[in-house]
Amino acid sequence: MDAANLAAIREFGAMLRAQPQPDAEVLHWVDVIDRGMAAALARGEALWRHPVDADAPAPPGDPRPRALGAGVPVHVLADAGCASACLDALDLWLPLGAIHVGGETSADTVYMDIRQQPLPSGLATVSIPMKVYRGRSRGHNQPYRPAHVWTGDFADEAALSAWTAALADAARETGNR
Repeated sequence: MDAANLAAIREFGAMLRAQPQPDAEVLHWVDVIDRGMAAALARGEALWRHPVDADAPAPPGDPRPRALGAGVPVHVLADAGCASACLDALDLWLPLGAIHVGGETSADTVYMDIRQQPLPSGLATVSIPMKVYRGRSRGHNQPYRPAHVWTGDFADEAALSAWTAALADAARETGNR
């Protein structure tokens, strides 16, 4: 365990607490990580694993969908600009039945929450990942490939809009996604 990783988490927590209305779920997450990393560091352990049961419970009336409406095609337009949180969203939406259209996405590693560490020489900085994602269904450096490929210019909004409308019309007509 690296004390600099714990310091980075504590700095993030302080930034959140300084906000006028910090998100309670994110603060809970930061506090669990802070306590876990601090305890691992005190025990001299090199790594700390986030406990499965430490996640905050979903709020009452949790609006997160568990499935998409039957017979309603949901197309998600994405391209190579889709990275990081966009990929996380696709990880959630595609298993629910959304259909990726457009272009191949970016890809990411299972390493997250990068902090910068200047080298002792001061001549360069190294990026150090502080977390690794375990059990993610999408592979390491694996992009998403669309079910329907857009071959035109993504900047041509009129053509892109017409193409996505035609996809939606065709899906409604055939009852397919």
